[in-house]
Amino acid sequence: MVAHSVTLWHPRARIEGGRTIMWRVVSVVLVAFAMAGCSALGLCEEPDGDKVEVLFESFELDSEWGYRLAGIYIDSDGVVWRYQRDEPWYPTEMRSAVVREADLLKKYQNAVRVGSVDGSTLAAMRQRAEGAARGEVSGEPLAFERSGKLDVAYTYDPTQRRYNLIYLGGSGDWVARNDTREAREIVEWLGTVKEAVGFE
Repeated sequence: MVAHSVTLWHPRARIEGGRTIMWRVVSVVLVAFAMAGCSALGLCEEPDGDKVEVLFESFELDSEWGYRLAGIYIDSDGVVWRYQRDEPWYPTEMRSAVVREADLLKKYQNAVRVGSVDGSTLAAMRQRAEGAARGEVSGEPLAFERSGKLDVAYTYDPTQRRYNLIYLGGSGDWVARNDTREAREIVEWLGTVKEAVGFE
């Protein structure tokens, strides 16, 4: 069992002595929040040459009444981002287990950082993703004309500038099931992250 820690940032701030002080709201376990990334999305080259990558995402799409795509994603620095789109988004390669980096950048263009996860937990979940990648996935997880929820992990392919998707689980019209224990553990962890940052 891995202890889950999430640090949250509250949008309110106060002025004291000419300085703006941001109030932090933290979950049960306090961890240090590292301001990471060099762009609004955090998906860029770090000064030492390391690339910040998307590792995990949990999102939901409601196309029954209008259109709403919303979710969170976690990057390789442990930063948790939240986004919402009210205009349709479709990946270039439909119904496949890959998504181009440019497509994700478009998907996340309105993302805001809402917290972070500690490094040890993130490392443990990355290891679990390797096990989940070997699982059997049932159902039809990607169908962007439908509504539902989906949890995924990503591995980045720098030669193709795209991400390979690891389906972890889905519900609604995206009834996807990964038969590995690792996938179930990641889904459970993503649930705690979403609860901590207030994403319902």
